[in-house]
Amino acid sequence: MLTRRRLLSSAAGMAAGLTVAGCGTGAGSNRLRVAFESGGSRETLDPLGATNFVDQARAKALFDTLVTYADDMSVRPRLAESWESDDSGRRWRIRLRRARFHDNRPIDPADVLYSMRRVADPKLASASRQYFAGVDFPSCRRISPTELELVLHNPDFEFPAAWGAPSTEILPEGTKDFTAPIGSGPFRFVSFTPGGQAVFRRWHGHWAGESGIEELEFVPVQDESARANALLSGQVDYAHDVTATTAARLTGDTRVLTARGTTMQAVNLRVSRPPFDDPRLVQAVYYGVDRQDLVRIALAGHGSVGNDLFDKGQRGYAAAIPQRHRDVDRARALVREAGAEGLPSRSRRVPRSPSSSRRPP
Repeated sequence: MLTRRRLLSSAAGMAAGLTVAGCGTGAGSNRLRVAFESGGSRETLDPLGATNFVDQARAKALFDTLVTYADDMSVRPRLAESWESDDSGRRWRIRLRRARFHDNRPIDPADVLYSMRRVADPKLASASRQYFAGVDFPSCRRISPTELELVLHNPDFEFPAAWGAPSTEILPEGTKDFTAPIGSGPFRFVSFTPGGQAVFRRWHGHWAGESGIEELEFVPVQDESARANALLSGQVDYAHDVTATTAARLTGDTRVLTARGTTMQAVNLRVSRPPFDDPRLVQAVYYGVDRQDLVRIALAGHGSVGNDLFDKGQRGYAAAIPQRHRDVDRARALVREAGAEGLPSRSRRVPRSPSSSRRPP
C-alpha cells in the first residue's frame, strides 16, 4: 500500500519496482520508506539467505536476475537479453545485455556461472538449488564477454524458468562478503542492520534507466496492524503484506495496490493421517466448502475462486478442468458413507512463506 501523496510524486510504478526490481524514471528525489515484517538477526543481504519477504525485496533492489516473470509466469528477459537451446534441450546459449555492476564493471559470463554454482552448492542450501542440480558445470563455458553456454545432464526445455527464482540474483565473481555488497540492481548499498533499517541509493547506471526515487529505506514493523497505522500516520509510504480486512478499512490519502495472481490462500488437508486419509472425506470438503463466501469474507472480496490446483490463470495451468461447484447433498452423502458424521477435526493457521508464493514450474 502507498499513500496517494507518495504515489503521485514518485510514479505509479514504484511498488512494482520493489517486487520486480525494475523501476521507472518518474520525477522525485526524496526517500521512499517501506515497512516490512522483520526477520530479526537472521536477515542478510546474501540472496541465498533470502528466506523472508524483506530479504527478497532488498535482494531485488540491490541485484538483478537473468530473467523475470510476466503476470502469467511466462519468462521475460532482464540481464539475459536472449537465449536458445539446441534440439536436445541440454545445451543453452545465453546472450547477456551490456549491463554493469555498481562498481561500473561490466557483467561477464563468469559472474553468471559463479552465481549459478553458488545456487547449486548443497552446502549453501539455496531455496532454488533443485532447479540447478542438473547443470553440468564442468562442461559449461564462457563463449565471449556477452555469451555463455550452459550444459545440462538431462533435457530441460523449461530451464529458463529457473533463472528468475529466489536466490538466483547475479553476483560479481568471487563475492563472499555481503556486509556492503555490490550488485547490478536499480539501487546501491548505503547501510544495513540485520533486523533493523536498510538504506539504498538510486544507481544512475542501471541498464533499464534510473529509478524515479533517490533513496529507498526499509523500515522493520513487525505487526501487521502497526504497519497499516504507520502508513496512515505518514511514518512510512508503503506497507507490505497487509490482510484484506485491513486493506478494506483504508481510505482517504491511501491507495491499495494489488497484483492479480501473485499468491494464493489454501486450506490444506493432511491426507497421511485420519480423518483425511479417507478420500471420501477429502471429496466431501471439496463439495461442501462455499468458495464464493471464502473470497467474500476471508479475503474481503480481494480474490477469485480457486479450483483445487495451484496457479489458476497462469501459464501451464490445466484450464480444461471444469470448475468444481458446491454440492452440499453430495458432501453429506460422502461423510455418511465414510461413517464420519459428527467427527471433529482440528485446523491451524500456517504463516505464508515468500518462497511458496510464486515459484517456477
